[in-house]
Amino acid sequence: MRVPLAVVGLNELDIENVVKVLRSGKLTMGDNVAKFEIAMSEYLGVNHFIMVNSGSSANLLIFESLLRPLNGKPKLKIGDGVLVPAIAWPTSIWPIIQLGLVPIFIDVARDTFALDLNSASRAISQSEVPVKAIFPIHPLGFAIDQEELNSFAQENSLILVSDVCESLGSWSRGLHAGTTGIAASFSFYFSHHITTMEGGGIATNDPELADDLRSMRSHGWSRDRLIPVKADRELSGPESKFQFVTTGYNLRPTEIQAAIGLGQIQKIDEYIQKRR
Repeated sequence: MRVPLAVVGLNELDIENVVKVLRSGKLTMGDNVAKFEIAMSEYLGVNHFIMVNSGSSANLLIFESLLRPLNGKPKLKIGDGVLVPAIAWPTSIWPIIQLGLVPIFIDVARDTFALDLNSASRAISQSEVPVKAIFPIHPLGFAIDQEELNSFAQENSLILVSDVCESLGSWSRGLHAGTTGIAASFSFYFSHHITTMEGGGIATNDPELADDLRSMRSHGWSRDRLIPVKADRELSGPESKFQFVTTGYNLRPTEIQAAIGLGQIQKIDEYIQKRR
């Protein structure tokens, strides 16, 4: 029997949903994106889910938000070390380098390919730079034990960020992979557990971080934030929609991507069972 590495994964309902969006004329980030974000946050059991154009972009935005929050003290600074598994996708590593952080590569366990915490502990003691964060990848549908990760992060005063792009639908002790740290990235590339063709997102329970992510994915503007931003002066009319308050990119998803995702997430349990 031949089993393909990946298939397109779209059904007739997905295609009909795309046609509806095209006919509506509302193509850029809007209501479908908001609905998909709610559906994902409910499925994962988190307070906030921010959809972006890819899982790679999700990684970039997480570290940007930790380095340059709108309010409060940055959780990371340039030159800080981040523990990462030696088996990784390039865009799990490059955002760390691009933003001036230092990746510290850690061996993985032979039976799971997950970052080995014993190796991580040795690396911290031997590091020439201050190690401030740990960025495990939950590999190939395997949910790393959340209690072990949390304990290790707390014992070593590390910020816990997770890459869950390969493991949507994976649980450990009743918690979804990646949902106990400060943030986690997800991918909906066409070969992943559900697809929006291209697409990704970030899960977090931190409301201020979530707002920073909403701004940073959209040029740094304030309009999508849930917590109002205090302006130097009162703004009204069109001017109020063009207040730029933080660093920014254009990493927004489209309504087409979200429309596909809304249909796909309804079948996620079926898809995961097929993978098993």
